[in-house]
Amino acid sequence: MLNGAVVFDVGSNRLTGPIPWSLVCLEKVEQLNLGGNQFYGILPDLLCSGLGGLGNLVNLTLSGNYFTGVGRLCMDLIMNGVLDLTGNCIPGFPFQRPVQECAEFFAKPRMLCPRPWSYTYVPCTPFSGLIHGLAPTP
Repeated sequence: MLNGAVVFDVGSNRLTGPIPWSLVCLEKVEQLNLGGNQFYGILPDLLCSGLGGLGNLVNLTLSGNYFTGVGRLCMDLIMNGVLDLTGNCIPGFPFQRPVQECAEFFAKPRMLCPRPWSYTYVPCTPFSGLIHGLAPTP
């Protein structure tokens, strides 16, 4: 459906939860803005290698969320100026949120997704149900 999108902007929409791995299916995306939401957790290597490996991505904005870490392969996108992770909760990274603000965010109760496997579901891969054994095929 969206795999032909060149620009995908859902910034400042109060979206929350781990970042969905299915974003890797945006095969032609050049600009991806997920900034200013409430995404949290670790930014997976799958997303960075998938999007960054396609050669089209010039800007991935994840600033102003609550990410706590990045996969090793994501570092290439940061070093190349493609990935913006300012204003998150990543220890040791520059320009992050204050520790107290991060602690307050993570102390709040969250509604849990009734289908937690959906975060790791990648519909554009034939074996997506086998990725880490978490996502059943439809």
